[in-house]
Amino acid sequence: MLEGCIISFESAQKFGLAIQNSQNLKQLWLDLRKTRLNNESFSELVKQIGNCSKMEHLTLSLMKNKIGDESIQIFGQNLERMTKLLHLKLSLFENILNSEGFINLIHSLIKCQQLISLDLDLEDNDVENIEQIDKIQRKLLRLVYLKISL
Repeated sequence: MLEGCIISFESAQKFGLAIQNSQNLKQLWLDLRKTRLNNESFSELVKQIGNCSKMEHLTLSLMKNKIGDESIQIFGQNLERMTKLLHLKLSLFENILNSEGFINLIHSLIKCQQLISLDLDLEDNDVENIEQIDKIQRKLLRLVYLKISL
């Protein structure tokens, strides 16, 4: 756990490259809460995670950072590249996400056709348009576990 550490762009880049170099990585659990991650550093990190083509289980605990819509869109684009992803747990509690980012995230999630488990924590963000959640249930036919906290 890196709680309370400051993750700069350069640190995120190095960390991301280390993850990318693990070509056979199937499970990743990152606890980066309260690390002052911003759009730039988070975007750099997820670009590298997106290169992990064998990823099946991904857990990102990103509570209490400064992650917004721009980063979430980049995260979604990279998420779509992880075609073997079965389980995703994403905690964005208390960031700066709004409805635009939420909608972009939903559009990316519904392209992850292998997902069987999805746990999203979006509490204490400015997220509306919760009717978008219905798209997840209709499009992800393999999904057996769904938890979304708004």
